[in-house]
This record gives sequence, C-alpha cells and structure tokens, in this order.
Amino acid sequence: MNISSLTSNINEALASHGGGPLVTVKANEGDEKSTVFGKLGGRDVRVEFTETAGSPDRGHLVALFDEQSGEQLGRGDSGANFADAIDGYSWNGALTALSELS
Repeated sequence: MNISSLTSNINEALASHGGGPLVTVKANEGDEKSTVFGKLGGRDVRVEFTETAGSPDRGHLVALFDEQSGEQLGRGDSGANFADAIDGYSWNGALTALSELS
C-alpha cells in the first residue's frame, strides 16, 4: 500500500469539494489494513484503508473517522482498488459532518 499516493488521492477528492488538505501526522502500514492519522479542518482524524477477502476479487474500503467522537464521517463502498474506493467516497458528506462537529 502506498500511503503517500493514497493520501494525495484523498486530498484531490477533498479539494474538489472545497475541503482539505488532510495533513498526515503518522501512518501505520499493514498488509490488509493501514491507518493514517492526521488533521482535517482543525480536527484530529484517521483514515482506515482495509482490504477485505472476497471471491473472486478482494474488496478495498476507505473510511474517515473523527478521533474525538469516534464517528465515521461520510460513507463509501468497496472498490476494485483503493483509488476506486476513494473516488466513490462521499467526501462532501464527510466535510459537512466534520463542520457540524466543530
């Protein structure tokens, strides 16, 4: 998993909705799950990238969480790869939810 590239994809998606950037503070990389901790809109957030077992293809999930509340911000579906999952995520909904928490 290339966390730097995935974070860039997220920042492009956020920018297209007038938000961002996600500023990475730390990242934990794993084989099936990686987590990025950072700041977005002045709040501590985390992004989880998860590969799910599937037949015949693996799924790729992306989820954004507010660290203080633990609430997931926005929604997304599994993609054929992480870029697809990022493209399909409701970043506008995530930004709206984030602003309501501030």
